[in-house]
Amino acid sequence: MACVAVFCGASLGAIAAFLLGRYLLREPIQKFSLKFPVFHAIDSALENNGLRIVTLLRLSPIVPFNAFNYIVGVTAVSLRSYVIACVGMLPGTILYVFIGSSAGSIVESASSGGGKILTIVLIVVGVVFGVGAIAVVTYYAKKELKKILEENQAEDDGDSTAIEIDPERANTE
Repeated sequence: MACVAVFCGASLGAIAAFLLGRYLLREPIQKFSLKFPVFHAIDSALENNGLRIVTLLRLSPIVPFNAFNYIVGVTAVSLRSYVIACVGMLPGTILYVFIGSSAGSIVESASSGGGKILTIVLIVVGVVFGVGAIAVVTYYAKKELKKILEENQAEDDGDSTAIEIDPERANTE
């Protein structure tokens, strides 16, 4: 039950931050980003593969989610894709709730005096496996994200090459 409450709260907070970014910050930042082509490339990648990229970034606990929510709000990611991608917060949410619950169990076990060693061993093993699972998911999420960005870069390079070649053909004919 705790996981559901934490997930709902985190999702509602993330969506609120996304909407603030979308409706309060998008226009000023778009004007600023015209000076930097990398922002346009990121926005283009998020527009084409927003659901996949946001989900993969949600799976990585390294990304600072507070800033991430606002940053994605100023990009071309649709609200629908963003809301669906909140599912990517579930593994981290489950792990954090488990760690919090385990800390409470350790304190309770220590104060009651019974079966301390077994309880502590089980909790430590659970935390180690949870952190290991998050590490594996993060590794594959980064790998997939890198693949998406490379594909998008290749598409952008292909488009610019076609634009450069077409005028040359027109001049030679």
